[in-house]
Amino acid sequence: MLDDGRHLPSKSVMFTVDDGFFDHHDVAARVFGEFGFTLNFFLITGFLDLKLWPWDDQVAYALHRAQPSKVQIKMPSGAIFPLDLLNNEINDVVYSLRSRLKKESQSELYDWLETELYPVLKVECPDEIPPEYKPMSWDNARTLRDLGHGVFPHTCTHRILSTLPIEQRQTEIEVSIKRVAAELRYAPEIFAYPTGRLSDYDEVDVEHLGKHGIKMAFNTVPGYVRAGQNCFELPRFSLPCDSDDFRQIVNGFEAFKMKLRGLAKPAA
Repeated sequence: MLDDGRHLPSKSVMFTVDDGFFDHHDVAARVFGEFGFTLNFFLITGFLDLKLWPWDDQVAYALHRAQPSKVQIKMPSGAIFPLDLLNNEINDVVYSLRSRLKKESQSELYDWLETELYPVLKVECPDEIPPEYKPMSWDNARTLRDLGHGVFPHTCTHRILSTLPIEQRQTEIEVSIKRVAAELRYAPEIFAYPTGRLSDYDEVDVEHLGKHGIKMAFNTVPGYVRAGQNCFELPRFSLPCDSDDFRQIVNGFEAFKMKLRGLAKPAA
């Protein structure tokens, strides 16, 4: 419909789920299936291959088990970042460190977790993915497709593309597409950018996606999909915790609010 320039039917909704955790298969797909809804899963292929687990979850895991209450952490860039677990809520500290890491080069991020974050916090780096963070299996992913759900690539390691050298960016895209194709025996045409802000990818990544058969890609910029949009920059609303907010998005009232906010902005 987007290729043809046609408008989507009123109140059309598509649900997407990122990363590929076990409960996405065991819980989410089962619950949505009971109501006849399909889901669209974007998988971190290195996660399903059991080579790693998402860096942002490792940050949360380590901070929740930290021994010292105040530490100075050397970031991948070499800058010193203070963490105060004594005078701040743990979730605020997790958010703060994750946000800072999103601005850093992520080329050696997983090595940094093992050699810097875990030792400084005096937390043992797990030899295996902790049970609460385990991924679904490739067999699970095949079952999801057999049930009519969409299953697509979401890079190999979930590192932010714009923070990586060009060779690593291309590998993240190319290898994740090939792994999904090999395991699920089809050529994926849809992709989701890790983190998904406009600053997290660029035209180089879009071009590389197109070279490898991708025809549509999602970011995380809040907004509705409309006719005429760039198919490589489709927006998505995060799922609200409040049911009233969810209803406002689905019934289109959020579009009215967004328009009002735009009108309220002062002229440049």
